[in-house]
Amino acid sequence: MADEAPAPKKSGPKIKLLVILVLVSFLGGAGAGVLAWTNMGLNAASEADDAKNHTPEVAESHHVQIDVGRITLVLQTGETTDTRHLLVNPVVVLDLGSEDSGSHDAPTSNSDTVAVLRDVFIEYLSQLSVRDVTGSAGMSLVRGELKRRATASLSDQTVSEVLFQDFVVQ
Repeated sequence: MADEAPAPKKSGPKIKLLVILVLVSFLGGAGAGVLAWTNMGLNAASEADDAKNHTPEVAESHHVQIDVGRITLVLQTGETTDTRHLLVNPVVVLDLGSEDSGSHDAPTSNSDTVAVLRDVFIEYLSQLSVRDVTGSAGMSLVRGELKRRATASLSDQTVSEVLFQDFVVQ
């Protein structure tokens, strides 16, 4: 009778515990997912409401943004067979002064200002090579030079900064 097979082990409590842990994990993950989904939906809706109720930028901070428009140029590459393009869409931010200073007059003519800025920017950008505009350092140098040239060409306005909506080298 020594050849009797050992009695099977009872694994019922271990399996029940494992099933309970899996269910709790599943429910916790599902609850977190639903919570995140509803919060993202609420944030998007509140951002849309904020955008509809937003007052113009000039009224809040005494700045005006002048969209110069998309400028596309051929970059100098040094090779005759390779053609590279620079596509840039700058926005010049003018500081109209503080409310106390009384110097917050808007530019006299937006179309004249845009024409002057486009001319000055194209003159500078057409001289650039691919090496000049490569990387974030190149982009920063171009931004600084555009700000300097905008400030020089708009002597009666204070240029706060130059922003890029697009800056693509292809």
